[in-house]
Amino acid sequence: MYFHLKKIWLLLFISSLIVLFWMHPRLPPVVVSHFDSSGRPNGWMSQSFFLKFNLGLVLFVNGIYFVLYSTIHKLPRNLVNITHRDYWFSTEERAQEAYQRLRTVLAMTGAFTNSVFLMVYHIIFQENGGPVLFHTSVNLLVGIILLATVGFLIAVFRITQPSRSL
Repeated sequence: MYFHLKKIWLLLFISSLIVLFWMHPRLPPVVVSHFDSSGRPNGWMSQSFFLKFNLGLVLFVNGIYFVLYSTIHKLPRNLVNITHRDYWFSTEERAQEAYQRLRTVLAMTGAFTNSVFLMVYHIIFQENGGPVLFHTSVNLLVGIILLATVGFLIAVFRITQPSRSL
């Protein structure tokens, strides 16, 4: 499962970049980029700034996750935040398992974040008149993201719990 999450994260990261570059020339010169609580547009930016801002955001966020993913085992153990820390770092074997589980959480976080980017790009493209496969309301998509966040947090909590057999 761990290896597949890493691949899914990479696939969603690349998809976010592809969608961003694909939609850029299809957006109007002034892009609706923010919505109020009723789903009505209330923020705009230029087409070029939209690309630069979102490209920077996708690269920065994924870069942070990748650096953490690659170096978490090198951090001093007192800086590693995991539930039941005393349990996880009581033996070297458990510490390695903890690092593996934290890498899984980071891969899940990367995949989840890129999924959110793609959903946001869908709404922005839709609200700016672009051709989309399906139309949805901003509030429905926000609700889906919030429900997915709850599921994600439950999964993270379960992954970082010690095994019942240990």
